[in-house]
Amino acid sequence: MRFSVYKGDRPSDGATNLAAALDATVLRSSGSTYRGRPNNLLINWGSYSAEARRLWGLAAVKLNNPEATRGASDKRAALSRLSDQRLPCVPFWGGNSISEVYQYVLNGGRAYARTVLSGHSGDGIVLLINQRDSQLDALRGAGVDHYVIGEGVADDFGRRFGSCQLFTQGITGHRHEWRVHVFNGQAILSQLKMRRSGFQEIGGYTSLVRNHGAGYVYGVNYTREDHPELAQ
Repeated sequence: MRFSVYKGDRPSDGATNLAAALDATVLRSSGSTYRGRPNNLLINWGSYSAEARRLWGLAAVKLNNPEATRGASDKRAALSRLSDQRLPCVPFWGGNSISEVYQYVLNGGRAYARTVLSGHSGDGIVLLINQRDSQLDALRGAGVDHYVIGEGVADDFGRRFGSCQLFTQGITGHRHEWRVHVFNGQAILSQLKMRRSGFQEIGGYTSLVRNHGAGYVYGVNYTREDHPELAQ
């Protein structure tokens, strides 16, 4: 069996490393001459572009349907599906709940406006924070995109975020974020988001937006047994 990897036009260390481990061919982002022979396995690396769908249609043996990728990459669609299946997920609001989000933050909560539904590494996140929040001063020095909510800014808030289609509940207190990789219905890898070594020296460090730039990385193969306090 030979392997081909399609990753689209985005750079990806993961796709490059996988291709090297499998001695696979990395297909061009467009105009590939791939023909989908039965002895060749196509691995779609997280793309749902028109080219990914074209190659998927050619492949006789394949992994990671572009349409499934689209549903997982769109955060609103993914959260809605998890909620419909009664699976635990972060509380969220759709775009028609903007007044509810405003009131939630005005009452002391935190929320994230997700202005990019298929973003990654914190792309498109705006932290919505109350003007009396205890972490507001520290946040201002961290370079995190944020919007301060208090009395009298409802109209401005509506103008800025009226087209936003997804808001998620913000981090308060102790929270843990997990990423679980599933293959053929089986969990094959679990990752726990944690502060990386040297996070104190990172100018943009904050616990309120947990991406790589803010000092967070994923540890590999952590389980709830490693953290008994999470099994509650």
